[in-house]
Amino acid sequence: MGNAVVRNRVKRQLRATWSELAAKARPSHDYVLVARPGLAEPADTRGHAWLVERVTEILDKAGLEKAGA
Repeated sequence: MGNAVVRNRVKRQLRATWSELAAKARPSHDYVLVARPGLAEPADTRGHAWLVERVTEILDKAGLEKAGA
């Protein structure tokens, strides 16, 4: 994933993304976001909106988005 600076930047980006999307997720579930190798560079170059789209896509595929959200 990179050195400590890169890992911490990715953690901050994921926290910001989740804080934006948490209201759309089903309650009473636990969620774990795992940063896989190769995430840091596209998250930096493509930006926050790209990361939000990816996490939303994962919630949709897993069927974990609230109905009507």
